[in-house]
Amino acid sequence: MDLLGPSLEDVMETVGGTPNPRISCTVRREMTNTISSISSTLVSANNTDNGKHIHFRDRKGIIGTARYMSINNHKGYEQSRRDDMETLGYMLVYFLKGELPRMGIKIKEVKERYNQISKVKQRTTTESLCADIPVEFCNYLKDIKSLEFTDEPKYREYSAWFKRLLRKKSTNKSKEGKDIYDFNRTHQKR
Repeated sequence: MDLLGPSLEDVMETVGGTPNPRISCTVRREMTNTISSISSTLVSANNTDNGKHIHFRDRKGIIGTARYMSINNHKGYEQSRRDDMETLGYMLVYFLKGELPRMGIKIKEVKERYNQISKVKQRTTTESLCADIPVEFCNYLKDIKSLEFTDEPKYREYSAWFKRLLRKKSTNKSKEGKDIYDFNRTHQKR
């Protein structure tokens, strides 16, 4: 993991809590571009050998970190592009707020803890999850959660939403036109 650079936790510690929305928009853009590129240029895990979307299945094992995984993942449903984007949404909300409602659940037995986290996620409205952060994050998560299994996320539309938000926030660019993140000022790349 050290080769990948700092984790979100490391970045948050470096900036002394929660980064500003501009940084989250820029991180979202880069992560969405990566997810979009992978899903459009590679034979994705969402496609069969003949190029058709895989079939929906349930009773699958859960994959990933409970804090960020999609609700469908908790339910044991086959994962698709919408689930990657929902996971990204939860990461960004955490990045902006420094916490998620399901944090702090102290249950030793893993299956029961994951069950409890799933219940909290399902009870928490998107509006309350995204309270006190720019509305674009709420709209993004609501749209992603409305997608069906085979639907392709609206990558370009989401990018446009966040580009507008970036324009609203003061952008901070280097002389070369590259984004300067708050954490780049104090963290040297490895």
